[in-house]
Amino acid sequence: MSERRYGMKKEKTDVDTKGKTETFFTRHVRLITFLITLGVLLAAFLPIAYMEAREYYGQHKDSRPKMQIYDLVTLSEQPEIWRKQLIKFAGTESKQKGFSLIEMEIDPHYTVYASADAQTGEIVYCSLLNHKTNEKIDVLTADLRAYFGL
Repeated sequence: MSERRYGMKKEKTDVDTKGKTETFFTRHVRLITFLITLGVLLAAFLPIAYMEAREYYGQHKDSRPKMQIYDLVTLSEQPEIWRKQLIKFAGTESKQKGFSLIEMEIDPHYTVYASADAQTGEIVYCSLLNHKTNEKIDVLTADLRAYFGL
């Protein structure tokens, strides 16, 4: 069972296919291997990209209202300020050992920095920074109504 073509002898072989079926998986082994490798690589990097995107859009699209000067003056007149009262407003919060640090921009000229006890949620430090004069005002003890002339 040989045939002659262009002067070369090529033998024909009969392959026994009795009882064997060719499936999608046997035909596309290279494609399947590529897709599995791609899946493994994406499984490693997709969560990182997702977390970074979530953090980026979380900072830039905060649905909470922005704190106004009047809101800060009202809070400063209370005997105690709690973390729950501050996180109602737009800002960033980071948790450290035993403390929760909160930063809120009131307007381009003022930023509030606060620190809350992680156990109780009570604000133990709260200051207002004036960016024009670099003056820091203690919100817990100062009279903000007189400072702003309200």
